[in-house]
Amino acid sequence: MTKLRVAHSIKDEEFTSQKQTSKRLTVGSLWISALSVATAISALGMSQVACAELTWGDEESYQQESNYQQDRSIDSFMAAAIAADRGDVGALYNYEQIMSGGLFAMYPTYWRMNLDLNSQSSAAVSQFVRQYPDTVMAEKLVADFAESKAGSNDYASVRQVANLITNADASERCAIALGFNNGGDTMRAMAAKSDVWLTTKKQPALCEQLAMEMNNNALISNQDRAARLKRMLRVGKTGDIMALSSRLGTPIAYSALSEIQLNPSSFFSRFGREPASQTNQYLYLYAIGRVADKSYREAALQLDFDIKQDNQRAIKLLNDETRRYAYRTLGVKRMNHNTDDGFNAEAVDWFRHSLDDDFNFEEAEDYAMAAIRFGRWDDVVEAISKMDGEIQKDEQWQYWLARAYEQSSNSSKRNTAKKMYQNLAKNNDYYGLMAKDRIGQRFDASRLGGSNLPNVSTADRARVMQDANFARAFALYNSDANRAYANREWNWAVKQARDNRDDNLIIAAARQAYDMGWLDRAIYAVDNTDRVNSLALSHPYAAPRVSGAL
Repeated sequence: MTKLRVAHSIKDEEFTSQKQTSKRLTVGSLWISALSVATAISALGMSQVACAELTWGDEESYQQESNYQQDRSIDSFMAAAIAADRGDVGALYNYEQIMSGGLFAMYPTYWRMNLDLNSQSSAAVSQFVRQYPDTVMAEKLVADFAESKAGSNDYASVRQVANLITNADASERCAIALGFNNGGDTMRAMAAKSDVWLTTKKQPALCEQLAMEMNNNALISNQDRAARLKRMLRVGKTGDIMALSSRLGTPIAYSALSEIQLNPSSFFSRFGREPASQTNQYLYLYAIGRVADKSYREAALQLDFDIKQDNQRAIKLLNDETRRYAYRTLGVKRMNHNTDDGFNAEAVDWFRHSLDDDFNFEEAEDYAMAAIRFGRWDDVVEAISKMDGEIQKDEQWQYWLARAYEQSSNSSKRNTAKKMYQNLAKNNDYYGLMAKDRIGQRFDASRLGGSNLPNVSTADRARVMQDANFARAFALYNSDANRAYANREWNWAVKQARDNRDDNLIIAAARQAYDMGWLDRAIYAVDNTDRVNSLALSHPYAAPRVSGAL
């Protein structure tokens, strides 16, 4: 049985590229009748002390005893950080000597090298990683170095450090893929294809560059290029359109795109008088996309008019593929306006008109969300089937697929839905609770510890401060340093312990953070493990415990 989920990211916000704000409601918010996590937890009547004396499960006071208790390098940390802010290389060299051998010995060296990262050699970065293995700052330096070198087209240096990066974010993965793509190792570059090739969402600059360069990758087929070209026509990315169409043997001139951009109506007026051609199929999709940018209603009227006109021609000017993707464009554009205009079943209709075997995730997700909103269960099944196989296994989509099967007149599918609910109900995250509700199960808080804080052994208490990563995190938390440093060290410490399957260490560290009032990291620790269950740590309330009903 799994725990209730709160946090989702392994890295801290400053340790990852900033995520784009969601443009629409989440699927989970569409159905308010299901049991929510908040309802389940509030039913416990849990409330605990947020900031307390450092105590443990048996309520005894605890004096930390560890190998790192006497480490004083944190005293120099703030001064070294100030030197780094003012770019004082000489002072940083001095702090490297002063802090040598301490918990924070890597920081002045990291700051010094990071002042001019692009001038560093891959050998120097590799040496830093060897000197400070399994530390978050070693991971950060080598990942930042790869991004910097990829940005300056020094792909040989990227390849030399690629295997040292163990926890890459999106931009860092693209930097690594660029290194391999420009070093002849096209197979390793293709590992990032699913992340960048068909997406039209905002991406880090290196990912945009990788997608552009993949056009010339030997493992990219013309079918792949045609699929990406349709998305670029939809969003109007001129550079990609020209490059992809050229590789496909149907080059589209910038002047043609510019003319349509300025006056799409003129293109539609002459479209019916021109002979059928593949180039005109592409230009039609580009024109529909530009009209839809201004008004999806206007674009829908234009498409319906053109299809009616085309159906009367002996030789069609719009082939089936163009018609389908024009409807896809309408569906996506319509879903982008849910906040302003509200949901409308026309989005489902447009997606259904566009059905083929070529959906990217954004398109399939939009289709699924619209279909769920209007209880169009056959369309829900269609939409989820268009997602990547691994994505279909996500609890969110397993739940909605079960909901769709539950409505079927086929008894076999209804039985399948019940089995899917039972499998999901083993978990206590949002969709696990929703699944419980569908099959009449109740949430049992006692199985997750209820309001009782976990007991921690004396040995595990000591191990927290014997772990260098957690020791750095707690020292930074208790200092005047920017909290981002403490959070980064904490997140890394949790990752390392989780990778080592050391659940007891995570529980002990989370309990210590809880007792100190560092609640967000206690929550993070419990939530970013697979087997640790403690509601008292993962869902604390900043209020004293009281007796009786609240």
